[in-house]
Amino acid sequence: MNMFKTIVICKDKNSLNKIENTKLQNVDFCIIDETKDLNKYDLCILEADFTQGNYFNTVKKLINNNTTTLFWGGNFCCTRNDIIKSYSIGCKNFIQFPITQDIISKFVNNSLKNNSSKNDLSEYKENFENMKVLVVDDTEINLELLKEVLSIFHLQTYAFYDPEEAYEFAAKEKIDLILLDIMMPVMNGFEFAQNLKTTKNKNTPVIFISALADNNDKMKGYNLGSFAYIEKPFEVNTLRAQLFNILKIQKLQKQKEDFIAMLTHDLKTPIKAQIRALELLINKKFGKLSQLQKEILAEILASCKLLNYMTDDVLANYKFENGTIMIKKEPYSLKKLIEEKIHSFRYLLEQKKQTVRYSYNSEIETIEIDTIELGRVLNNLIINASEYSAEGCDIFINVTQNDNFLEVSIKNKGKDFTKNEVNSVFEKYYSKAKQYNKIGAGLGLYISKKILELHGGTIKIDLDKDPNYTEFIFALPYKKQIFQHSKPTLK
Repeated sequence: MNMFKTIVICKDKNSLNKIENTKLQNVDFCIIDETKDLNKYDLCILEADFTQGNYFNTVKKLINNNTTTLFWGGNFCCTRNDIIKSYSIGCKNFIQFPITQDIISKFVNNSLKNNSSKNDLSEYKENFENMKVLVVDDTEINLELLKEVLSIFHLQTYAFYDPEEAYEFAAKEKIDLILLDIMMPVMNGFEFAQNLKTTKNKNTPVIFISALADNNDKMKGYNLGSFAYIEKPFEVNTLRAQLFNILKIQKLQKQKEDFIAMLTHDLKTPIKAQIRALELLINKKFGKLSQLQKEILAEILASCKLLNYMTDDVLANYKFENGTIMIKKEPYSLKKLIEEKIHSFRYLLEQKKQTVRYSYNSEIETIEIDTIELGRVLNNLIINASEYSAEGCDIFINVTQNDNFLEVSIKNKGKDFTKNEVNSVFEKYYSKAKQYNKIGAGLGLYISKKILELHGGTIKIDLDKDPNYTEFIFALPYKKQIFQHSKPTLK
């Protein structure tokens, strides 16, 4: 620190009197007209008040003539125009006055080694125009600085001073990256990140940018899933490089997800054509079949249907991750929907000589549901029950009424999960397929839970009722008044 020299240059004596109110170690002060040799200084902080054109041109010339000195801009008001002009003439950072020893110390200890390179923007040629970045900071200078850092990437930037307004926006809009201050009123950055976990941006990368340098704060940030923790004052080029790399990763991830979604969508048409053709063959539309031929075709049909359900799960997961899935509820018979699903799985069940024992014990049949999405839930649970049951074992489906909910139980013989796994089975990509030498992406139960939550329902796994069985139970709300007709009151 003793070898590190800083000079602060002001535009006139009035400014100098305002700024030179604290004596700092190894820091000199002067006005622009008295500036001579800057070679002995490592850092020059320029007062960035560019309301007068002559001062701007003089500062620009000073920077061009002293290429070995690092320049920062700074002032009390920190307007966006001053920040942009500072960067345009070669300043590497921008700070708010008054200047403190802490700001300079942090720069010396953490940033000096990264600041020798010129502000070369030619390397940032990646196209991010379809990506969205949310910036939340209650300090104007920091918000303007971050917007300037992001400006070269040509993406969509949404900046908020108010964290509550920012959260409302994040709850509705899918974001690709979030830059988040920690010390904010009403809702701090940690609370903001925690609340994000209930929105469509729960998996969006978060970068904390804060003056808090304590290791406990950093660990808290990382435990909340942050991709990086950057201390203020940050060095613009370093931050820009970090953001560039994270944006590239996000772009590749987005391209991969889009490709998988497109591929699975395109696969659905030939798969459905195969299913239809096989059903016509099995139903003897093209002539009689021997028993062996029928069994072989039934096995192929069951496999095609299983593949169709898997591609449906991949597409549903893509929609959930991008916040585009829509639940369209309408009155429909739950009893009928379950019967339709049991019938559709007849060939899959026949393969393993399995029978579904089904009972519906409720006076309520018609409830408001999305038949396609709830049908997906039933598909996943019935397939699981069949896949993880031994040949010849029965599968039990039972519907009961409990307060304002209909509870659907799907039970199969076998202990497929341990009690330690009860809270994990509904997580994305959690699967026991490899353990049982089966095929599965680990999305079925995760998607089922999401669909039921959108219906206002719940799902759980019960291992306690019967020690020899695995039972999944999901509950769906119903409203009696929808299906009861009240008589008019006569006056």
